[in-house]
Amino acid sequence: MVDDAKQISFVPSWVKFLGTPVWIRDPAGMISFLNSRAERLLGRSAIDVIGNPCHQIVGGSSVVGVPFCRRQCLLVSDVMVQAEIEPIEMLVQGGDDKPQWVRFLAIPVWAPDGSGPWIVHCALSANREHRFNDYLTRVAAAGAHAKPKNLTGREREILQHLVEGEDLHIVAERLFISHATVRNHVQHILAKLDVHSINQAVAHYLLSKY
Repeated sequence: MVDDAKQISFVPSWVKFLGTPVWIRDPAGMISFLNSRAERLLGRSAIDVIGNPCHQIVGGSSVVGVPFCRRQCLLVSDVMVQAEIEPIEMLVQGGDDKPQWVRFLAIPVWAPDGSGPWIVHCALSANREHRFNDYLTRVAAAGAHAKPKNLTGREREILQHLVEGEDLHIVAERLFISHATVRNHVQHILAKLDVHSINQAVAHYLLSKY
């Protein structure tokens, strides 16, 4: 954990109890804090990182290589319109120069003086699950034209993107629709396929091919 002398801005007191890589993006888009686990994940020391743009340091990208981290942060946009923030999976370069898949939850907080939002990123490794998803993607490629019954063209299109490992934010960008609209379509897909999660919907899609 970075000591108090190296902290240049607001850090919620509960952050020190989190046993995962944690970094914080301040309202100006700069990294204001990261713990030792995040240092190892990103391969950068707190001294080198604090005060630099979050999108440049993390440099996250989606499963298909589309940049997720950018100056105009998508997470901040969701916070400002009070949209639901879901866990996000992305690829970061990693401390050993090997790409690392991480799933993180972004938690918006406001400082005692009312400034914000500060975005607390709590990350978990997703490497093992992503290897499994890679396998599913290869299986899906064997029969890319199968169409689950009862789904509309748009729903099949969204499901195909989910099979390819894209998260809801990336699907929204690719199809030029809002994140909320993608969520609504996903809910319809789950109901029509009588499943309870995106992973189950993907499995249903793959099983329908064979």
